[in-house]
Amino acid sequence: MFQQHYPPLAAAYLVALGVWLLINHLLPSIWPRKPAEHFQHPWIEFGLALLGGIGIVLLGQLWSAGIRVPEHGVFGPILASINQCLIFAPILAVLILRRQSWSTAWLPKGKVPFRLLAGIALAFVAVTAYSLLRDGAATPWAMFGRIWRYDHLDEFLDTVGANFQDLSYSPLQ
Repeated sequence: MFQQHYPPLAAAYLVALGVWLLINHLLPSIWPRKPAEHFQHPWIEFGLALLGGIGIVLLGQLWSAGIRVPEHGVFGPILASINQCLIFAPILAVLILRRQSWSTAWLPKGKVPFRLLAGIALAFVAVTAYSLLRDGAATPWAMFGRIWRYDHLDEFLDTVGANFQDLSYSPLQ
């Protein structure tokens, strides 16, 4: 259908978003609607989140400059995963420094496993949609075989870490 990379990629994201909306409608307990949080000191909350984001960028720049745990050998993907955890550590520090409920960062107790499972299912939906929409793309199961490998463990943690960057409260929580 599409010859280039980006149109099917955008369409695959839209398909995954549509499926997420469907899941959210059919299973509202995973992302229950709640009233917006009101913080006593919203500028301090914002400042801490901004500092966490800047910390991620700075640690990412150190990684780009080669200042990181060496990622060689059999344990290379695990060491690369440690690097990813270190890069995103400032955002976890923000969650601790804020002294607010973890639910304000979309991490309520008891819901994280279901949300991760939904995220994995949405990843399968998106990859399948991409595979079907791009001319010459491999079959979905061939793509899954290339994506879900030990060698890609650090990219998985990179994706999880990127999700921690959103510290804003959402009424869709």
